[in-house]
Amino acid sequence: MAYDKLGPHLLYPTGPGMQWAGQASIVKQADGGTQGLRAAGSGAVTIWRSWDMEGQFAGDWGSGARVAQWALNKLGGYRPRFVEGMNEVGYTLDNDLANYIRWTTDYTRVMHDNGLAVAGFSFGVGWPQLANDDWRALVDNNFSGVDAISLHEYWTIGGTGVAVDEWWTLRYRKAHQKLIDLGRGNHPPFVITECGRDNMQNRVCQSPCPGGWLNQNVSEDQYLSELSWYNDRLKEDSYIIGGTPFTCSADSAWASYQLDNLVGRMMSGTPPPDCGGRPRCPDGTCPDGSGNCGGSDCGGRGRCWDGSCPDGNGNCPQQECNIPAPVNGCGSGYFWDGRPGVCRCEPCVQSACATGYHWDIDLCQCWPDNQPKPVNTGVILLGAGLLAAAMLALAYRSSQSDDYGESPPEGYLPVSEVVEYDSDEPPPEGYFRI
Repeated sequence: MAYDKLGPHLLYPTGPGMQWAGQASIVKQADGGTQGLRAAGSGAVTIWRSWDMEGQFAGDWGSGARVAQWALNKLGGYRPRFVEGMNEVGYTLDNDLANYIRWTTDYTRVMHDNGLAVAGFSFGVGWPQLANDDWRALVDNNFSGVDAISLHEYWTIGGTGVAVDEWWTLRYRKAHQKLIDLGRGNHPPFVITECGRDNMQNRVCQSPCPGGWLNQNVSEDQYLSELSWYNDRLKEDSYIIGGTPFTCSADSAWASYQLDNLVGRMMSGTPPPDCGGRPRCPDGTCPDGSGNCGGSDCGGRGRCWDGSCPDGNGNCPQQECNIPAPVNGCGSGYFWDGRPGVCRCEPCVQSACATGYHWDIDLCQCWPDNQPKPVNTGVILLGAGLLAAAMLALAYRSSQSDDYGESPPEGYLPVSEVVEYDSDEPPPEGYFRI
């Protein structure tokens, strides 16, 4: 059994879930803290939520920008891969969905301005409805600009077979088909930020079943089998980022959902997220020291994640970054690393500067003391070749254009004019140290 598309949903940064966080491909922390996310491996997708958000702001539909600033204060400068907004509110056009779309648009705009991506909406299981105009409203508003759509999926007594739980389990596939029908098959990817056994009504329980797997007379082996089944289904769909079963570190209110006792067995079926910098093999294992995957395909090597064969050295292509760089940069002390397999804001690493230069945290580099820095700097981009040579190049953004690299300031030297300079003295006029 494998769980490589699943990772811990942490109510608190405590218990076995913290160990799983260091190995999982996806990690969510829900209490507004960041310790569990900081414990995640470098290749993991990290998702932040603060459960007290709804208690303070639900129904205040004009608060999107204000709540975003409140969330930024809680984050304290930490940059997860995604932030969520309010949880399980505004399900349908008959129940505040239009308001929630406007709220999420405001929330997302502020997060993007601060270099953060949003996993938006966090719709409860079974929502939005498929037969009315709920999904069309999301399409018409470009999904509020979110970078991923957060959904919840649960199942109940009777197992995870689609025939039993088709309204609840793998319902994201129905939503995907609905969006294809609406002309938006290229929608933001889905991420399942809650899943597992819950208390929905089905053919076995004509009224809601008891909530949580521990209340449903399910053995550990059975529940692990169900989670592995769900993991394998997620792997079949390229538009799914992953899922976080609810929940690790459960408190008394959610004790029947507690996964802590299963974490060890789930971790044994979960390969590390980055395999030492190499893409994982198709069966979820890491390549060997030479980058080779097992199997009989491709001349003895297993196929890569995209179905292609590894190259002569056994290497697979890294998955492309499909999230655009934040329009206003990543925020002070961070830069956008758009390389395949990275695709996120990363903290700058300060280096010593030569005489006449100072470290500029906004530019993430040494800058001449007597030279004003560009006023329209967008983000710092890492090119694969320059990364290998430990070089950074500034990209500039026109205020009227979404294309990076346009309208460089006067005197800017393109990357092709980067030269080696072997001296501790200040560089020649017109050049700056990178």
